[in-house]
Amino acid sequence: KGNSASAVFSTHGNMNYSITLLDAASLPASVKRKIKAVYKGYSVFCTKEIISDELKMYEVVLENDTEFRVVQTTLDEMIETNKIIK
Repeated sequence: KGNSASAVFSTHGNMNYSITLLDAASLPASVKRKIKAVYKGYSVFCTKEIISDELKMYEVVLENDTEFRVVQTTLDEMIETNKIIK
């Protein structure tokens, strides 16, 4: 889908983790709904999908006219990790 991905493997060939740069359209609908419900008035600036072992997580940078907010979310939980004033 034109997304850039990086992966790290163990010496035995097992994947330790992968990071994929996604566009906003590639985010799962459930993640989009969760973010939109909490961060009204923000748009997606950029996003990463991070897969490690059995965990899939998304790191999403949101923006509005005055700030950026960095949110990390799984399908169950969402936390804001950073806020940057423009």
